[in-house]
Amino acid sequence: MMGEVLNEALAWGSSRQAQTNVGKRAFVYYREWHEVIKSLPGDVRLELADAIPLYTFEGIIPELSPTARIAFMFIRGDIDRDSEKYVRKVEDRSIAGRMGNLKRYYPDLYDKVKSGNLTIEEAESMSKGSTPKSQTSQPIAKLANATFESQISQTIANLATVADKDKEEDKEEDKEEDKEERIDFAFFSSVWNLELPDHTKVSALTDKRKKAIKARLPEFGKTKDEQQAIFQALIEKIKASPFLCGENDRGWKPDFDWVFKSADNWRKIFEGKFDKKAQQSATASTANTVTLPNGGSVTLGVGEYIHQRGHRTLGSGVNEIPMDAPPRPTAQHYWDRVNNVWQFNGLM
Repeated sequence: MMGEVLNEALAWGSSRQAQTNVGKRAFVYYREWHEVIKSLPGDVRLELADAIPLYTFEGIIPELSPTARIAFMFIRGDIDRDSEKYVRKVEDRSIAGRMGNLKRYYPDLYDKVKSGNLTIEEAESMSKGSTPKSQTSQPIAKLANATFESQISQTIANLATVADKDKEEDKEEDKEEDKEERIDFAFFSSVWNLELPDHTKVSALTDKRKKAIKARLPEFGKTKDEQQAIFQALIEKIKASPFLCGENDRGWKPDFDWVFKSADNWRKIFEGKFDKKAQQSATASTANTVTLPNGGSVTLGVGEYIHQRGHRTLGSGVNEIPMDAPPRPTAQHYWDRVNNVWQFNGLM
C-alpha cells in the first residue's frame, strides 16, 4: 500500500515537472541532500545520482528501489520548487520584454495596459493592425516593417539569456546561504539528552539557549562538521569524568546552559581539567605535609598554613581548622564547622 502511494505521488510530480523543465540548463544540489544520500548504501546512491538530473531536465522518474523512492520524495520537493521559481522568472522577463516593445512601438496601447484597461494579450492583438509610432527621425514606411512578428522575435531573443542569468543568480544565492549556514540547534540538545541521561535534560531550545549556542560555535570551529565534532568530544569528556558525573562533595554536574555559558567553561572540559587523572594529580600537587612543634605532622591543602599561634588555618588566620581534617581541595572550598567538612563555594 505504501509503495502504491509513493508511486502515485512520484508520477504526479513527474507530470508536473515535465511542464516546467524546458530550457533548464543547471540545478542546485543542496547540502541537505548530501547529508541524506551519504548515509545510504552505494547502490541506492547510484540510483539517486541518475534520478535527480533525469527528473530535473526531462521530468522522468526511473524505476527506483523502495529506499531510493523514499529519499527521492524529499529531494523532489526541492527540485519542483526551484523549477517553479525558474518558470516564474522566465514568465516575468517575457512580460517585461513584451511591455518594452509595446512602450517603444505602441505607447498608447502600453499606457492602457499599465492603467489596467487592456491586458497585454489584447494590446498585442490590437497592435497587429496598427502602424508603429515613430520615435526617431526614420520614415514611417520604414518603421511600418516592425511588425508584431519582429516583436515576437525580439522577445525570443530576450528569453535566450534567461537560463544564464538564472545560473548567475543561483550562484549568488548559494554564496549568501553559505555565509549564513543554518545552525542545527536540535543536534546539540538531542546529543546532550541522549548521551547524558543522568544530567539535567534540555526540554526546550529557548531564544536564550540558541543565542548561547550561536556564541560558542565560532570557538568550536569554522565548519558545521568541526563544531559538531567538538561538541561530541565534550560529551565524551563529561561521560569519562567522575567529577562531572556528580562524584564530588556537592554532587554537582554541569548542565547544558553551563557548558555554553562561556568560552572558559567548555574549554575547561575540553582541555582535561576535569579528567580523572587531572583531578587526582591536582589534589596531590596541592597537598603539603608539614611537621608540627609537638613532633606530629599534618597535610595541608590549597591556601592552608600553620599560624604562628600554632593552629591550622587559611586566609586571615581567624578560622581554625581541625588538625585531622583532610587537605583543602581547591581555593573555592571553605571549612564548614557545623558539619566538619569542606564545602564547595561556587562553580569552578
